[in-house]
Amino acid sequence: MATSGEAVTRHTVITYCTAGVDLFGFEDLTCNWEGDVDVYVDSDNSAVFTCGNGHVNETTWDAIAGDE
Repeated sequence: MATSGEAVTRHTVITYCTAGVDLFGFEDLTCNWEGDVDVYVDSDNSAVFTCGNGHVNETTWDAIAGDE
C-alpha cells in the first residue's frame, strides 16, 4: 500500500470525491468535494489520498492516471 514508505512518490491531481454522511440519522446523504489532492503512490502501483471532505481513497495509480 502507498503508505508503506517504500519508493513512495507524491502527485497532485484535481479530483472529485463523494463520501457518505450521517446527518440526523440519515446515512444515505453524500458529501461532495472537488479540488486538488496529494496522491501518494507506491512502487506496487497502489495509491492513497484523502479528499477535503475527509474521505480516504485507496486505489491504484493506473486508475487515477486513466481519468486524466
